[in-house]
Amino acid sequence: MRNGRRAGEVARGEAEAAMRAREDFAAAVAHDLKSTLTAISMTAQLARRRLERPRADMQAEIASNLADIEASALNIASRLDELLDLVHLEARRALRLNLAPARLLAIVETVQAEHEVRDGRRTFHVVAAADPEGSWDAVRLIRVVDNLCWNAIGLSPAGGDIVIEVTEEQQSDGRLCAVLSVRFQGGFAPADLERVFDGAFTAERIKGSTAPRMTLGGARQIVEQHGGTLTAASATDARATFVLRLPLVRTTHPWIKPLPEGERV
Repeated sequence: MRNGRRAGEVARGEAEAAMRAREDFAAAVAHDLKSTLTAISMTAQLARRRLERPRADMQAEIASNLADIEASALNIASRLDELLDLVHLEARRALRLNLAPARLLAIVETVQAEHEVRDGRRTFHVVAAADPEGSWDAVRLIRVVDNLCWNAIGLSPAGGDIVIEVTEEQQSDGRLCAVLSVRFQGGFAPADLERVFDGAFTAERIKGSTAPRMTLGGARQIVEQHGGTLTAASATDARATFVLRLPLVRTTHPWIKPLPEGERV
């Protein structure tokens, strides 16, 4: 009876934490979108004032304003696409992957550059033992790698370096796969290695830090829809690692059922 009550309390706590994480994410998206829309409005007003006071160099300045508006609009579209992905991942619905040739190292370098701009306290070391290329959805894999880096930051001590390694390995069936490892200070208890992919568990562990835009569970689903795997490991030296494996020839993961064309998103 006591064990059942305790299990119920744990389940309620995890559900509440997951709900708070979703609310925090929704609030962050709303804030970002409002800030971007404000920037668009201010840039449009500036362009209109320039039209009202024509000068010889006005064309170049207005072209710059229009480029800023276009970039802001693309950012809004990207955030909305990400939000829609999260809704469908929570429902465990397959996404329509935009597969095209992509280099894993280029994906990593994109994320590394963004994080070094946003978090100057951290150093992101990229170790490239290989430069695998596969048929992947680069935009969604950028979100996955970004998510792994955010969690590495949130789960490690302040100032700890993040090491990202890209390599290839041959599986037992002879197929090659691309491997990305994200290593950071801060281990997991053995019992927590699977719970890491529970959004409630992760939200509880990284309180007070900037939350990633999706859960590690959502990141794992995207990887699985590419036919790959995403796992966590913890070493005795208090270092933890996220390990992402992607087949260089795409396969379908067992839990993914092909959906009718109209149901794909």
